[in-house]
Amino acid sequence: MSRMTHPTAARAVPAEHPVAIAGRLVVRYGLVVVIAWIGALKYSSYEATIIHPLIHNSPLMSWLYHIFSVRAFADVLGTFEIIAALLIALWPLWPRASEARWPCCSSSLR
Repeated sequence: MSRMTHPTAARAVPAEHPVAIAGRLVVRYGLVVVIAWIGALKYSSYEATIIHPLIHNSPLMSWLYHIFSVRAFADVLGTFEIIAALLIALWPLWPRASEARWPCCSSSLR
């Protein structure tokens, strides 16, 4: 019988380059700013009227206007966008809250 040996010392993981760390931060928080800005714009009447034809002619979302008014739906959509931006921003501090836990999403996204 041959005996298998496993190294007891953990292999050293090289440190990440500082430019890669800075790039990841710039991309993450740049995305947060853009998504939050777009979500905040949904609260203006101008943006609500701009997205009205897009939602009204969408086969997947047009039924929502039977439940919400144009302005109320824009507010709901803006709220979801701001929540998404906050979850992206909180990932380094609270990764569990940022995981996709929606019924439509796969549980393999961990």
